[in-house]
Amino acid sequence: MAEINASIREKNLSSSIYFCIRMNDQRVEQLKQLLEQDPQDAFCRYALGLELAGSTIHQEEALQVFMDLLKDQPDYLPVYYQLGQLYKNKGMTEDALEVVERGMEIALQQGNRHTFSELEFLKDELLDQ
Repeated sequence: MAEINASIREKNLSSSIYFCIRMNDQRVEQLKQLLEQDPQDAFCRYALGLELAGSTIHQEEALQVFMDLLKDQPDYLPVYYQLGQLYKNKGMTEDALEVVERGMEIALQQGNRHTFSELEFLKDELLDQ
């Protein structure tokens, strides 16, 4: 399991690129197994959402995973960009803006300028649509 976690965490280093990779059924199953052991593991929940978001037929499930993660752990900053991007891709601009702006507030609270900048860029894209 440690090898699986290391592989998944390595993918997170470039989540915007990783978002574009198509879903891998084996990784989804591995993540679900990990979540059975620790259902509140924010990183595994996030990684599962990323995997599902990479598949056009699993977009709704990815949305639910990300929304549940935000509900349970609203300070988990990485999910705001991915959920905003997923909303954007589905044409749900108002929802995307709401999530992105909330993420920007949390990024400022956490002193995370890098994530704030990424969210700000996504917000600008949404406003330009």
